[in-house]
Order: sequence, then C-alpha cells, then structure tokens
Amino acid sequence: TGSSAICRALLGSGLWRRSRALLLFAPIAGEPDIAPLLEAALAEGRIVALPRFHEAAGGYEAAVIRGAGDLLPPARFGVRE
Repeated sequence: TGSSAICRALLGSGLWRRSRALLLFAPIAGEPDIAPLLEAALAEGRIVALPRFHEAAGGYEAAVIRGAGDLLPPARFGVRE
C-alpha cells in the first residue's frame, strides 16, 4: 500500500537514522497510516511529539508522548491528540 511504501522509505532513510526527535501525526481517515513510524520511533527511544490542540492558545502545540497509551481518543476535529 501507499502507507507501507511511505513508512519503508522513511525507515530506510539517512534522515530517519540521524533523527533523535520527531514530530509525527495521528492520521485520520484518508491520510497515510504511519503507525509503524510511531511504533519504531518509540521502540528506538526517540523523542516523539504529536500535534495537540491547546484551547487557551487557540492553536496546536507539539506534545511529547512516551508510548501509544499517551494517545487520547479523538478530540477536536476528530483527531487523536
């Protein structure tokens, strides 16, 4: 699938090997499934952040997660934050 190809390409890239911190996203319907990237980054001990809506600021911020358990149910706009 397209999602698998994206993940394979990134996981095999020099950019991935050099990265210590990543800003990823929790996909919604129609977006690439990048769960393998999230799982690999966490398993490799990298810093992983996802966008999270900050109501008071009226915008998104990078929220560091330490595991899949840190993902919340779908929130604003149906996005898992």
